[in-house]
Amino acid sequence: MELGQSTSAQGQGARTSSRRKAKPVPVPASRATKLAIQWIIEGASTKKSQGHSMALRLCSEILNAYQKKGYAMKKKTDLHSLSAPKRATRGNFQSPTRPS
Repeated sequence: MELGQSTSAQGQGARTSSRRKAKPVPVPASRATKLAIQWIIEGASTKKSQGHSMALRLCSEILNAYQKKGYAMKKKTDLHSLSAPKRATRGNFQSPTRPS
């Protein structure tokens, strides 16, 4: 699954016993892109490299995302691991097809 394609546990909630529970829903492409960019900027901002400008840190984070490593990919995999158990218990949820 690419960086811009994602499912999320942030979506719609299901009311059960007067409590809202997160229900994983597919994230639209525009929202997935926004999240990816947000996580790349967040990753570059949190790096405290001595003497490196924000431009160099952004460049490094973009290259890391391209190589499927770094802060943005960690955030994506964390989000996927949170929604996977919930996705498994939902019988009516269709998981997105994975490109081969």
